[in-house]
This record gives sequence, structure tokens and C-alpha cells, in this order.
Amino acid sequence: EQIDTLEQQRTKVVAERTNFLVKHHCNKLKEMLENFRTTVLKQIEDGVLTRGSLRAPGSQTAQGGPAQGGGSVFSNVWSFLGGRRNGPAASQPPASASHQGDRGANLTAHEVLELHLDGESYRILKETLSEAARQLTGDLRDSAEAEISHLEDLWRQMLEEVQKQLSICGRESIRDKIEVIIAEKAFLRDKEPLIGLLNKLQDAEGKKGGATMLRVLKNLKAGINELQSDREISNLLEAKNYTRLLKNHESLREMQAALKMWLSMVGGLNIGRIEEKTREHLSFLRDKAVKEVSMFNVRDPSFLVLTSLREFMQLIDQVEKAFPGEKQRSGQFLSDQCYKAFQRSVGEVLVEVKRVVTEGETLETAEKVALILIKNFAVTQELDITEWFRRYVEQHLMSQIGDQGKHFVGTAIKDQTGHSDAHVGEAARGILNLFPSFQTFNIELFNAKAGSVTFQDALSTMECLPSRPRNKNLETVFKAYDEVYNAEVNKIVQGLEHYDAEELRGNIMELCSSLTPVAGQLNQRCDEFGKLFGYVASSWTFLSCQNRRVGSEKKNVLQPHSTQVLGVCRLLDLDENKLENNLIQINTGEGKSVALGFTAVLLSLLGFSVDVVCYSRYLSERDYESFKGLFDFLAVSDSIHYSDFDGLSSRIVQSGEDVPNIREEFVSFLRGNHGSSQQDNLQVSTATTDKGPSKAYYYEVLQVSPSATQSEIKKAFNAERLKYHPDKQADPEDPIAKKQFHDVTKAYETLGDEAKRKRYDEAHERELNARAAAAETSSARAEESWSERMSGLFWGSSHSAGAASKAAGWPASWDVGAKLASTAAKKVLLLDEVDVFFSDSFYGQPYRPCKLLCDVEGGSQFGYNLLLYVWQNRGSLKNTPASISKLTGLPHTKNLLKVFPNLKYILDFELKRILDAVSRFPIGNEKPKFSPSEAQYQVDKTNPNFRRILYTDPTTGVPSISASHGYVTSFTYFYEAGRGEIDMNQLLDVQGVASSLIGMEPVCGVLSYSQIPRFYTFSLGMTGTLDCLTDTQNELLKQYFFSRRTFLPSTFKKQPLNAMRTSEQIETSVVRGSAEEYFSEVRDEIERELKNGRAILVVFSDLLQLKTFQAKLSNHPPDFPRYKEPQLLTDELANANRNTVVAKAIRPYTITLMTRSYGRGTDFVCQNQELVKNGGVHLMITFFPEDDSEGKQICGRTCRQDDPGSARKIIFEDDIVPLGASVKDYNAQTEQWDEYLSRCRLDKHTQRMTTMSAAHEDIMVKHNATIDACKAARQKNWDKAAELFLEAAARQEAMTTAGGISSLDVCFVMDCTSSMASHINSCQARVIAIAENLKQRVEEAGGSNATVRMSFVAYRDWATRNMTDGYSGGSVQYQDFTEDINLLREKVRAQNAEGGADGPEDVCGGLRAALGLNWRSEGRHLFLVADAPCHGSMYHSYRDSYPSGDPLGSKPEEQILKLMSDFKVSVHFIRLTVATDSMLQVFNQHLAAHQCKEIATVDLSSCQADGGVEFGEAVVQAVARSEWVHRS
Repeated sequence: EQIDTLEQQRTKVVAERTNFLVKHHCNKLKEMLENFRTTVLKQIEDGVLTRGSLRAPGSQTAQGGPAQGGGSVFSNVWSFLGGRRNGPAASQPPASASHQGDRGANLTAHEVLELHLDGESYRILKETLSEAARQLTGDLRDSAEAEISHLEDLWRQMLEEVQKQLSICGRESIRDKIEVIIAEKAFLRDKEPLIGLLNKLQDAEGKKGGATMLRVLKNLKAGINELQSDREISNLLEAKNYTRLLKNHESLREMQAALKMWLSMVGGLNIGRIEEKTREHLSFLRDKAVKEVSMFNVRDPSFLVLTSLREFMQLIDQVEKAFPGEKQRSGQFLSDQCYKAFQRSVGEVLVEVKRVVTEGETLETAEKVALILIKNFAVTQELDITEWFRRYVEQHLMSQIGDQGKHFVGTAIKDQTGHSDAHVGEAARGILNLFPSFQTFNIELFNAKAGSVTFQDALSTMECLPSRPRNKNLETVFKAYDEVYNAEVNKIVQGLEHYDAEELRGNIMELCSSLTPVAGQLNQRCDEFGKLFGYVASSWTFLSCQNRRVGSEKKNVLQPHSTQVLGVCRLLDLDENKLENNLIQINTGEGKSVALGFTAVLLSLLGFSVDVVCYSRYLSERDYESFKGLFDFLAVSDSIHYSDFDGLSSRIVQSGEDVPNIREEFVSFLRGNHGSSQQDNLQVSTATTDKGPSKAYYYEVLQVSPSATQSEIKKAFNAERLKYHPDKQADPEDPIAKKQFHDVTKAYETLGDEAKRKRYDEAHERELNARAAAAETSSARAEESWSERMSGLFWGSSHSAGAASKAAGWPASWDVGAKLASTAAKKVLLLDEVDVFFSDSFYGQPYRPCKLLCDVEGGSQFGYNLLLYVWQNRGSLKNTPASISKLTGLPHTKNLLKVFPNLKYILDFELKRILDAVSRFPIGNEKPKFSPSEAQYQVDKTNPNFRRILYTDPTTGVPSISASHGYVTSFTYFYEAGRGEIDMNQLLDVQGVASSLIGMEPVCGVLSYSQIPRFYTFSLGMTGTLDCLTDTQNELLKQYFFSRRTFLPSTFKKQPLNAMRTSEQIETSVVRGSAEEYFSEVRDEIERELKNGRAILVVFSDLLQLKTFQAKLSNHPPDFPRYKEPQLLTDELANANRNTVVAKAIRPYTITLMTRSYGRGTDFVCQNQELVKNGGVHLMITFFPEDDSEGKQICGRTCRQDDPGSARKIIFEDDIVPLGASVKDYNAQTEQWDEYLSRCRLDKHTQRMTTMSAAHEDIMVKHNATIDACKAARQKNWDKAAELFLEAAARQEAMTTAGGISSLDVCFVMDCTSSMASHINSCQARVIAIAENLKQRVEEAGGSNATVRMSFVAYRDWATRNMTDGYSGGSVQYQDFTEDINLLREKVRAQNAEGGADGPEDVCGGLRAALGLNWRSEGRHLFLVADAPCHGSMYHSYRDSYPSGDPLGSKPEEQILKLMSDFKVSVHFIRLTVATDSMLQVFNQHLAAHQCKEIATVDLSSCQADGGVEFGEAVVQAVARSEWVHRS
């Protein structure tokens, strides 16, 4: 009983004590809850409350409860619990919590109170007290639960207060951000964020037109209206900052459209103020400009002032974009007034000049005439109508004043070139350049510059390698040259009309006959050679003066300068024992093309055949035209040829002199008539008529057989006559068509008459018999000679020329000494820039001659009909044995085999090529899958009766009639015919026979470009970059026996580049960060130089980068009043417009954006003294040059002759990746950027030269197979010939489809995030299987030497990315290209499916890694394997943590375009789900806009996990269908 009593007492005491403690701690919790409420509300108000701050790390004890004294407001309550319950468990916020809010704007009250550590502690404590209350009974329990209920009421009240405060602070946060945008006034830049903030503000207020929203919109409208306030407009007009003014107008227009709904709440936005004020100002400037132009009083101090005109033109050019049509309205009135002023001015000048001619000149009259013309020229420059001005002045002034008047006018203008006003001096020099009659005065200015360095000066500073003792030969040559040249030029200037040109030619021919026997050792006749050179130079001067009869004095005639004369003499080894392969360096812009022209003429006169080869067809044609007059005058045009290596190779092959005419040899092989080829040739060349042999075999002319009936002959005649009739030709004066028409008519005159035909046949038969008998006696000797030439075509790398010829068993005529003894055999290769040897288009590259069989008798209609059948049935034909068998059985194919029996050996191979080409043309409306070069064509419509396809020449940027892409071109004709662009009936003659554009076109074999120099007796070259060659390049030159090198000094008193700049101003800068930061750096540099009054040339690596920069510059121009939109110098520009752009580029405050191809061969010479005073041309290079030679050439666009200039490289960090460089590896403490990048580039260059050497060896195998095939065909060994022809062509085809030089790079870029878990294992297995399968296939096609390199890139997402490592670490992992499949297997299998916080993934990171790989094979393929799109809302409609796109600013479509255009990579996409479709569509639209083919897609969305077989086949087929281009 006592125990029971004690127990009851204890229970009562515990209950009372518990009740007391519950009440006590409830009261404590109430106090603490109030403190918690105050703390949270203060944090929200102060803007420091974010998801990240709700769970500050380290705020919990190891036992799980809050740390004592750790700052929690509930820490002292835990003394009651005494460890009976654990505190809140340590946990991490959910994934979404990593994205911090901003002033609580993205948080709810529940999130705040639940995530906050004190809130979680409160809930646990309240639950603990509730559990204690439930242990009580009766009144005590009711009392305790009432206390806890009161706590819950307080919690709910707190929720409401927190939510209210969050709403207020959220709106305030949004409002603050909008206020920042308003203050910065960058409305165009911030348009999208502004719209997003307004939407958020409306959501926060919960209604449309809330109080905060209206206040914000009123402030926004006021901020926007500040852009068109009278004060702002007046300030900008006064400062002439028209760029900012019109940018404000654009911002207003954009804001009016984008914010129409919002601004309508506050009365809308009116934007007409800027347009109104601008038009008023434009009219004001126009009226002032008219007054300036119409000022005729030469004595008036303001006569030459054109300030308002220049301002007007500056503004009108920019106004047109903002106010379309304004330029025409305002400009037309000004043009009319200018025309009236021109009429009056020219008329006044005409009167004055005529008076001078009759009465004599005065200084006052000369100045008046000059200033009037200079002013009018300056006006036309501003109006951009200088060509019209030239024609007008030529017609209304020059044609009426005679030579004396022209001389007076030219002299007067020349006297103004040194005028104190820089604009006047520039205009004076511009007129002298513009009019041929005044060229003499401009030449005088140039001669004065060039004459500052004498021959003795140049000779004393010339450097030679190897060094040699100086002798008197060069001085002897120059003395003789100078005497002859001065004597002849004096005769020319004394009376051009009396000069005896025939005597000049006679002197030249007399000297040539004496010098030709010692052409290889001219040092024996230095005096005679000097005289010959003097006479040749006199001829050049004489011809240049014929159209410039004004002011003939020696100082103003065109003449070689001393350095050019020295260069020619040194190149021809006048101071050596004999002529050898030799290289000369002449500085860029100092007349290299002139020196080469003289060298070509002199060699040709001495009996050599000369080929001048340049890297650019455009420059080659330009240089030839400049010397064509001299070539014709001295009758050496037939022995001098200018071309690029492509054109030279084609001519060598067609001539059949150094190598067999492979095309004709191949056709003879196909016909199976090689054994009788001599007789066939006789049939073509020795047919006779009644009057003797004819130059054409008449049956061949009419394309009928000798057994044809008279009716068939007449029918053929009608067809051929119609084909070549002048009315059917694009050019009625086409000499080829006229000759064909004449031959057809002549043939029918004989064959159409039976009696004449009979006599013709008899005479022809007699002639054939006689020729055949003569040929039989010499056939053995001829065959032996030809065989020897084929077996020893090339010099060995370790032999001299003579030793090599003996070692190779060549005939004596192929020895160097024998060549010099025989005029017909002497050939010289003249190189314009030696770096053509090191280009990708020469060393290790093949020349692939093809033969269109419709060019030859009988193959025309059959080949055309076969391709037409393939085109019409392309939907059912595949590149399979069944389709090939079907095509083989067609009548068209059988007929082809009748004409070309040996076509059977290569038929299957050619049919595969045909089917591969037609597979690029899908059925329906889908666009063809062209490669970039195949897509660069246009339909030439100049002749409406004969439209044809012309491809753009990448060198000249203009359409070329010789470029072809084989069967792809043939099917492109059918494609364009289906679109209505070409009428196929116009391409067919009346008999239905195809024109010579479409037909069977087999590859005849392969020749190596690198062997071309070996066909020449000597190889000589002039270059501007001889001192920039690397060790490997110098080693390559040794293979071509270049034994001597000469470095000539400058012709001018040249200023050093960057002479007036500090080291900081010229230091190469690599910009780290985003593309926007890089753009800002380049723009800031432009702005700095504009303020200095410079002309600025910005050089880009390709057209894509140029266009991207141009677009950004248009949206964010430099903040400089005199800024004008930059002009462009690209291959898209027509030839006729290039000189105009170049001339405009050299003016102060002018920006020119150009591609790297214009970094050489383009003359930017300052003629503006203001620009010279400001420092000349400033050059900005946005990439690291390919080598030192390119860098020197590009920098040579500034600081030309004696002009000042500067240059600087500013490069984006992504663009140094192809060099193998990275910001991470660079150490600024040990080296400058230039040193580091040069070191990386040298490593890449060494790899490239190694690859080129391997390519050279591979091409030589094909080259030799081609030569051997021709030999076998001559011996009628058809099987052997077919095997070799096919080997050369098939190896080449394999090379091209499987990787350029029998090598292939294949990269897989794979998404390895968690979403790929269902795919990644099977994809990994497929990648490995593909690697092994592809290597096996390529080795089968290309031989055991074939190489396949594989690479693997695994990307994930930014949540799993190591932000500091960039693409080289963190979430992006990669294996660079390797031939070790096991190494690749380990890398692939090491990947796990992990990471990826949201739907989109870091595709840009994967592509960025791919851009940094060591791509080097010519066959390059990238496969993107992904089931999710990239970041950026434009690519998908899913939740995205980075809706604006890649955090580093990259755009995947631009990365892919860069891979395709710069790295020549074929990009393929492995489609796994529909989620990537929108992204792929964006990619393809961007590629289409830049004329690139679409990404090839392999659809595996319906594949099972083990679908590796079809995947592997699809990938291998994609590689096999890669681009194959061959030249016509």
C-alpha cells in the first residue's frame, strides 16, 4: 500500500512537473519564436536571405543538435530535453537549392521557415512538447495542449507575415533591377532581361497594373524618353556623334515594339523626335554642303573647305539604315547641285587651259586650274563617284586640250601634292593616279622615293648564303645596263613618236643570239647581258610611255629600281660560275612581280621556256596582264606562262612532254587501240584533200565512220553545223567555235561530193601507208626512249641532276648539260613566293586528271543516257551489287562497252562512284547533301540559250569554267533542271546527244604536284619570306636543290613596324573569358585607333568570323563621333570592286574588315599625308598566323615603302586551341604570348610536315602506278594496265573516302549524364566495335599503311563540371586521337552515366573539347551522340538552368560550323530521342545560311540496346560518303 501510495504521489509530481515544464518551455518558445520572426523578417528586408544561407554549413553539432552558442535562438531550450531527442538531422538542400535566390524573390514563406535551421529546430521542439503533453491526463493535458495550440497560431501568423514581407521584397528586388537597366540606358542589350523582369513583377503583384508596376513603367518610359530629349539630341548633334544618335533611335523603335503591352498602361511611347531633328539637321548640312560645292572663287579662303559636305556624307550613310529612302531624297538634290558645279568648273578650266596654250601660262593660272580640279575631285570622292568624274573630265576636258594642255594641268596638280592642307595633297595625288595622262607625275613621285637607295647601296648591304667573296661581275652588269638604259630612255623622252622600236628589237635579238649558247653561264658575258637587260628594260619603259605622252622626262617614266635590277642579276647567278636553283628575298611591296617579269623575259629570250607559278590564280593573272605588252612586243608570249600549280599541272599533262598525256593515253586504253595509236593520230593529223594533207581528218570532224552513206554524212553535217553555228554560241566571236564551224563546212565540201570523197579516200590511204612505213623503222627507238622517260622521271633525293639522270637510265637529252645544249629542252620554273612548296595544296597532294567520255567519239549519248537513267531511278538504286548489276545490263552501258571495250575493267568501280554521287540528291523537296565546296556554285545565265553551272574559285572568289566535282556536277545539272533553272533541251543538240558537260567521267590516274619542279632544268624563285622558313621547310627545299639564297635590302628608307609604339601597345593579347569579352577588347582597340585618326585593317581567319564580328560591331559600335560602318574585303567581292575598297581603306577614320587571303598581294600604300602624320595604317590580326611567313606577309600590309604603320594581334582563347595551346598551360612569368604560341605552332608545324611527307610517299605510289599503267597500255597488256589504272584511281578513291592520305580521324562526342543510363552501355560497345570495324575496312581499302585514329569525348553538365578546369577537366573528359584501340576502349569503358541537374546538357563543352583535338588526317569525322539538347531556350522547350545558353558564351551551331569550315570535319548526329530535334533544326538552319551541307543524321531512336550492327554500318557508310573532289 505504501509503495502504491508512493507511486501515485510520484506520478502526480511528475505530471505536475511535466505540466509546469511544458507551460514554461511553451512560454520560452513563444519568446524565441518572436525573436525568430524578427530575425527572418530582418534578413528578408536586408536581402541576405537566400536558399544557400538558410542552411549555413557547420551550424550543427556532431550529435545532430544545434551547436551551443552557435547563434541559434533555440539553443538554450535543449537543456530541458537533455538529449532525450536528437536535433534536426544534418542534410543538404535539394538540388534546386543550389540556385540562390535574390532578396528572397524566388522563395516562399513555407520554404523559408522549413529550410531555416531555427525553423527546423522549432518544429522538433514543438513535437517534443506535444509528445510530453500527450503523456498527461485530464485537466493537465488540456492545459498543455492549449499552450501548444497557441504556439501553432503564432506560427501561422508568422507564415503570413513572412510571405507578405517576401512579396514586398521580391517586388522591390525586381524593381531595383529594372531601375539599373533604366540607369544604364542599354535597352537594346537588356531587352530580353527587361521583359522577363516585367513578367516576374506582374506575377509577384498577382494582377495587371499594380501600384509597383505602374511606378516602374513610368520610370521606364521616362528613361526611354531621355534618349530623345531635346538636350540629348542637341548634345549628340553638336558632338557629331551620329552613331549614338541613331542607335538611340533604334533603341526607341525596338522598345516601342517589344514593350507595347506594358507601356500602353502609362500612355504608350512616341518616338518621332529623333527622326524629326535628324532630318532637320540633314537638311541644314545639305544646304551648307551645296554652298561649299558651289563656291567658285579660288581666292576665297573657304574655297577648299568641304566640312559640311563631309559631315553630310557621314550622316547620310548612317541615316539610310534608320530612315530608309532618306539617302536618295536628300542625296539626289545634292547630286544635282554638284553636277551643275562640275559643269561650270570643268568649263572654266577648259577656257583657262586653252588660253594658256595660246598665250602662255602663269603661276596664278596654274594654281587656279589645279585647285578647281582638286576641289571637284575631293567632292566626287566624298560622293563616291570618282569613276564618273574621270569619264566626265576625259570627255569634256582632256579630249579637247591636247598634249600641251595635259602637261600643263598635270604639272599644276603635281605642284599641289605638297599642299599644307592634307586633304588637298591627298586629292592631288588621287587625280594623278586616276588619269592615265597624269601617271607620269605620279611615277615621278615614286621614282624619287625608290631612287634614295642606289645600286651600290643595295649591293653593299645584300646578304648571300652561302657567303662568297665579292667579285666585280654585278657591277660590270649594272654599268653596261645603266649605259644602255639611260641612252635609250633619253631617246624615248626626247621624242616618242620618232623612237625606233624596230632597232631596239634588233639589238635585243642580236645580243640573244650571242648569249644563248652560254645561257647557263652568263657570268662569262656580263657586259653583253647588262646591255641585253638594258634594252629589255628600255622596251618596258617605251611601252609604258606610249599611252602617256605628257611630260616625257626620265624622272617621270616607269623604270626598274636598283634593287629589282640587282635581284634579277643575282637570281640568274651573274656573279657565280653557273646557273643553279636559286632563291631571292625581296621585301613585300617592293616590286617582286616586276623583277619576276623581267627574269621571265630574259630567260625566254635566251631560249628557255618559262613557267611563272603563284599561289593565287588571281594574282597570277594580274601579273601576267601587267607584262603582257612586253611579252608581245618581244615575241616571247608563247614561251612564258603564268598560272597556279593547278593550271600548271593541267598544262603539263595535256602537253605530254614531261609525262604522257594521261587523258589521251587512258582513252586509248579504254578503246583498246593503243597499239595503233600512231596510226590513229595520223588519221587525225594527216588526212588529205585534192590539194594535199589537211589538218583534220574529215570523217572525224563530222563524227561519222569512213563507211557512212551520203545520207548519214549529210545528216551529220547538219547536226555539227548547227552545233557550232555562231548564232548558237555564247560568244559569236569564239575562235574555237569558228574554227570548228569552218572545219565542218570544209569537210562536207569534200565528203558531200562522191567524186571528191573518192579522191580524198585514195589520197588518204596512200599517205597512211607511207607514214606507217616510216613509223615502223623508228618505232623501236621511239618506244625505248619513251620507256626510259617513264622509268626515270624524277631525280633521286640524294643525287645531283646529272648523276640522277645517269642513275635512272634517262636518255642523254634528259641530262642538265644536254638540256642546256638543246634550246627545245630548256625549261625554267619561276616561283612567286616559295611558300607554295609548303602549302596543303602542293606537297603531298595529288593531281587527279579525269576524262569526260562525252568529249570523245561515241561516248556522248551513251554516258549521258546512263546518268539520266540513274537520276530518274535514284529512289530505287542503292550502292549495292544488285544495283550495279542492273546498271551493267542497261543498253546504255552495253553501248558504252562497244565503244570502249576496256571500260569493263573499271566499270564496277565507276558505277559505284556514280551511285555514291547520286545518293546526295534525295527524292522530293529535301535539299541535296552537298559538301561546302560542292554547294559553292551558281547557274550562269549570261547566255539565256546556254545556261551552265559554274563553281566559285576559292582563290579569286569568282565563277570558274574549269572547276568540276565529277558526277556530283553532272547530277547537279539534273537537279537544277528539275527546279527550272536549266533547260536540259538547250544542253542537247538536235540529235539528242549530250553536250560536253554530262557523261561518264572516270579518273585517269594520279600525279603528284610535288614532282612538278623536277620537270625543269632550273627552279628559281623570289619571295618576301625567305628569312621566315623553319628547319623542316629548309630541309624540304634541299630536296629541290636550291643551293643559293640572297637577301636584298629595302628599296626605300623603310620605317620599322611599330616604331612609334610602346611594348604594351604592340604586345600580343589573348583574351580569356566569353566571346563578348573578346569582341569588346577588339572594339576598344578599334576605338582607340580611330581617335588617333588611323586607318584600321582587321584581318580574320575566315569569312564566318568576319561576318560574326561585323554583326556585333553593328549592334555595339565604338563610341566615336566619326565612326562609320566598316567596309569588307572578302572573296564575295567582285574583282572590279576590290581596287575601290583597297583605295578607300587607306584613309583616316576608315575601318576595313578582311579575310586572311588579302593579307598578301594587296597593296595598301598611304597617299594621305594626314594619315601618315597620324601614324599610318594600324593592322589588327585576330588569329595567330599559320607560320612566320604568313605573319610577315600580313604585317606587310602596313608600313609599306617608307610609310609608318603598326600591327597587333588580339586573339580569343578558343582560337589558340588548334595550335595545341591553352591559357592554362601559359606561364606569363617565363615568356610572352608570341613566344609561347610560336613554340606551340612549331610543334604543330612539325606534325604537319611529317603528315605531308607521309602523304607524299603515298601519292608517289599512285603516281608511279599511273605511269606504269600508261606503259602497260602501250604494250597492249590490257590486264596489267587495267589493274594499275584501277589501283591508282581506287587507292585515290579510298584515300578520299577514308581519310585523305589513307588516314582517317574519327571522333565520338558522347553525352554521359544520368539520362543516358539506358543507352550508354550499348553506345559504348558500339563505339568500340565501330573503331575496330572502321580500321579494318580502311586498311582493306588503303593498304597496310592506312592509319585510323580514334578519339572519344565524354561530356556531362555544369552541375558536375569543375569550373576552374574548363573543358580539359571536370565534367568533360577526353582521349585525344590515337591509333591504339585498346587505349580508346579503356577510356570509353571508364565512363559512368552520372550528373545532369536539368534536362539540357553541356553540348558546347563537348564540342569545345573536339575543337581542341589534334585533327590532322584529311578524312575527318565527328559523331555527336546525345539524347538531350544543349543549354539555351532557343534549342528546346524544357526546364533549363541556363536559358540564355552556354555559360561561357559559346554557340554550338558556330562550333559545328567552325569544325566543318575551318577544320574540314564532316559532322554526323546520332539521334536517340525526339528531345534533340529542335536543336538539330537550329544547327542545320545556321549551316544552310552559310552554304554548308546539313548534319548527317543516324536515327537510332527505335533501335534496341543491342542495335550495334546497324549503328556500325551507318557510321562506316557515313564515312565512306565523305567528300571527294577532283578537278577538271
